[in-house]
Amino acid sequence: MKTLTEKIRSIGSRIFAALGKPGKLTYRQLAKEANTSKSSAFRQVEGIQRRNVYPESFLWEHEEGYEWIRRHFFATLLIFGVQHGIGADTLSLYFRVPT
Repeated sequence: MKTLTEKIRSIGSRIFAALGKPGKLTYRQLAKEANTSKSSAFRQVEGIQRRNVYPESFLWEHEEGYEWIRRHFFATLLIFGVQHGIGADTLSLYFRVPT
């Protein structure tokens, strides 16, 4: 049985794949492609647009890219935060998005 997070990521992946098809799809068509509601499709598209502000952002929309960045995040916390005792303020600086 899938968790709620897994269900949402699955819908997001299907929406992202549908957005990659040629032509412009309506939210109703996207919802049908992803087997979800129109409002859910709208929220997913908004989320994808918010996340895709960097050239490499599309990688995060794929399962492999998501797993890589997740593993990188937790490995960084384990190695530097737990094993080497670097504080949360320094880790926060490392993970901060440059503005």
